[in-house]
Amino acid sequence: FDVSVWPPVGAERVPLDVGGLYEEMRGRGYAFGPAFRGLRAVWRRGEEVFAEVVLPEEQRETAVRFGIHPALFDAAMHARQLVRPDEAVAGSGGSRTVLPFSWNDVALHAVGASALRVRLVSPAPDVLSLQAADETGELVLTMDSLVFREVSADRLGAAAGAGGDDGSLFRVEWAELPVPAMGSEPVVSWVALAGAEDVAAAAVDAPDLAVLEAYGDGTGHGDEVLALTARVLSVLQAWLVAPAFENGKLVVVTRGAMPASGDADVTDPAGAAVWGLIRAAQSENPDRIILLDTAAGSGLDVLGVDMGPVLAAALATGEPQIAMRGAVLSTPRLVRDTTGAAVPDVSDVPVVFDSEGTVLVTGGTGSLGAVVARHLVAEHGVRHLLLVSRRGPGAEGAAELVAELGESGAVVTVCACDVADRDAVAAVLAAVPVEHPLTGVVHLAGVLDDGVIGALTPERIEGVFAPKVTAVRHLDELTRELAPRLASFTVFSSAAALLGSAGQGSYAAANSYLDAFMAHRRAAGLPGVSMAWGLWEQSTGLTAGLSEIDQARMSRGGILPLTPAEGMGLFDAALR
Repeated sequence: FDVSVWPPVGAERVPLDVGGLYEEMRGRGYAFGPAFRGLRAVWRRGEEVFAEVVLPEEQRETAVRFGIHPALFDAAMHARQLVRPDEAVAGSGGSRTVLPFSWNDVALHAVGASALRVRLVSPAPDVLSLQAADETGELVLTMDSLVFREVSADRLGAAAGAGGDDGSLFRVEWAELPVPAMGSEPVVSWVALAGAEDVAAAAVDAPDLAVLEAYGDGTGHGDEVLALTARVLSVLQAWLVAPAFENGKLVVVTRGAMPASGDADVTDPAGAAVWGLIRAAQSENPDRIILLDTAAGSGLDVLGVDMGPVLAAALATGEPQIAMRGAVLSTPRLVRDTTGAAVPDVSDVPVVFDSEGTVLVTGGTGSLGAVVARHLVAEHGVRHLLLVSRRGPGAEGAAELVAELGESGAVVTVCACDVADRDAVAAVLAAVPVEHPLTGVVHLAGVLDDGVIGALTPERIEGVFAPKVTAVRHLDELTRELAPRLASFTVFSSAAALLGSAGQGSYAAANSYLDAFMAHRRAAGLPGVSMAWGLWEQSTGLTAGLSEIDQARMSRGGILPLTPAEGMGLFDAALR
C-alpha cells in the first residue's frame, strides 16, 4: 500500500454523492450521525478500492484521546459496497443488511490521526481487508480481515422497541483477564497512603504509584460507610492536587467489595461505596486511578512484599477496575440480560407481590413513586399500598393519587416518614395491619447533591447517604424483625454507580452501596433486587433540575431517557 502518490497511480475516481449515499444507507438501517459521515472521495483500481476519510472539524481536537478515533475507523469502511457490488449494503440496489462479526489481526501503528487514506479489498464474500495511512503516507492501521454476517430486519429493529424485552436490560459480568504469570512483570515501587496527611510526606520521593487501602469492618453500618468514604475522599482530594503526583497513578484497594468471578456475596458493602465514589473520580480524572478488589480473607497487605507482584499484574491489564480472586484477575463488563425477556403476559411473572399483603413504597408520593404505585396496582394486582415520604399526605398530588388508586380497588395509606430515622420507620412498619402483613418493599427514596470530587465534603456525602445507605439498613433490619413474610425487597439504584458519573461522586457511592447490599441479602437467602436506572423522561425530584442541554449531553453519552411505560417494562423484566 504505497501512498507516496495520492490518489494511487492507475486508480479512477468514482462519482460519489456523499449526502445521498448516507441517506440511502439510513434507509437500509445504517444511521450515521454527523461525526460518522467522514467519507469524502473514492477511487477504484481493479479489485482495489481507495477512499479518503476525515473527521469533521469539530471532532478533530478529540482525535488525540484515542488510538484511532472510532468515527474515523468506522468511516474507513463505508466504501465497502463498492468493493463487491453484488454484496451491496447500500447504493447499488442490494437488499442485504450485514453487520461486523469477527475482527482478525487488527494492528494500530500510529495514534491521533484525524484523516486517513484507505485501501480496501475483499478476499472472499462478506470479508473485508483494510490498510490505512495518514495524509503524510505514514501507516496508521492494518486489518487482515473483518468478517460480516447478515442480520434480519426484525433483529435489527428489536433494539428500537419498548419495555423490558428490547435488550435494554443489562447485568454486570466479571470477565477474566489474560495476565502474565505473577513475578514476570517489572517490579513496581509504591507508597502506601492511609490518610490525607500521608500525601505530603509521600510526595517527597515523588513515587509513580500510590496505594490506598480502603477496607471497612464488614458490618456495613451507616457510620462505618460514611467514615470510610470520607477518609478515601480526603486522600483522593489531597492526592489530586499534589504536584508530585501529577503524572502518577493511585490504586485504591478494597477487600470483598464486589461480587466478582462468580462470588455472589459482598462481605464489605462499605468498600462498595468506595467503588462508586472512585468510579466518579475516574470519570473526572481519566487514566489516573485504578480500583482493585481483593478477596475477603486474602491477607494481602499494601505494606507487604507480596503486594508488588499483584500491583504489577493489575497495572499490566490496562484496566481501571479489577478484581482479584486467587490468581485470577477479572474486570466488570455490561452484558445484555435476556433471562427476564419475552414473557408475554404479566400473569406469567413469578408471584412476588401478594394481593392480600401490603407493599411499602418509599418516596411513594413523588412522580416516580406514583408511576410505581400505579403499576403495582394495575399490573401486579396489589391491593394494599403503604406510601411513605418526608411530606406524606402533604405532598403535592398525594390526595389525587390516593383517590385514583382507590378507584382501581386499592387501599392506600400515606405516611410522613423520614426513612433515615430508624424509630420513625419502626413505627410505620409496626402499624401495618396483621391481616395484611408487609410482603413487599420498593425503596425509591433519594436525594442529589452533585459536585466534583474537589467540592465534596463529608457533610454533603452524609446528606446523600441518609435516604440510601442509612435507610436501607433500617429497612433491612426492621423487616427481618417485623415482616417475616417479606417476599420482595427492591431498591432503585442508579447507573451512575456502575458507569461513573462525573460530578456525582456521593450519589454514585450511595447507590453502589445499595447494589452491594442487595447482593449481600441474596447471599444470605433473603429477597433483594437492585435496579440501576439511567435517565427517566418522567420529571422526578432527582431529574427536575436537568436542562435540555443536560439531557442532550447524557444522550450523546449513550443514556436515553426512559418513558414510564419503558421503565415499568424493565421493572418487570428485572423482577423476572
